[in-house]
Amino acid sequence: MRPAITIIPPENLERAFAKMGYSGWGLRAQLGEKLGVTPQTIGRWLSPTMDTQPAIDKLIQIAQLANMSLDELILGENAGRKDYFSVAVLDIPQAVAYVSNGKFIESKRIPVIGEIRNGFAIRQTDNSMTSVGDISYPKNCLLIFDTNKTPNPEDGVFAIIDNGDNHPTGIFRKYSKIGNQEYLIANNQSYPPISANFTIKATLAYAVID
Repeated sequence: MRPAITIIPPENLERAFAKMGYSGWGLRAQLGEKLGVTPQTIGRWLSPTMDTQPAIDKLIQIAQLANMSLDELILGENAGRKDYFSVAVLDIPQAVAYVSNGKFIESKRIPVIGEIRNGFAIRQTDNSMTSVGDISYPKNCLLIFDTNKTPNPEDGVFAIIDNGDNHPTGIFRKYSKIGNQEYLIANNQSYPPISANFTIKATLAYAVID
């Protein structure tokens, strides 16, 4: 699967921290108290891996305190803008309703990276997309989807599964195509591939690990 998890460059965080008035010796302890995390957590943010990224609520808090856009914080100094596109954070049944008929009960909205004009966010609900040797999407990570983007093989997708009982379900999987046959593939091999009765409704834009 193509990498879609956002890793925040340390220099972007350091620039934000400096704008907040924190730099030099004692930065980690001061910032930890301000942001409600431990100094060790600040240290992990500044030595990033896919498993040590700030949660989305912390990114928003940092951007607000530093008077930066979320784009600038994540993508760099020249990417900043003051207006945001945003998406609603939905549960799976709400996401199914949204991609099926455009309707859902309005819930929490979050700003997103880039120009996602029609999209939504969900939490990963199981371990089907975790993997040791591939890009891993652990349970509870935040998945941001773009309904206007056409998927390519290896992209993450949100699909509707037709169960034949008028109660379709939503699922996050990797899109695969062999010849004319399309598949939905889990990173966790204990989950079998799906080869029928599904419709792809949105493509993964990126994911945020809490």
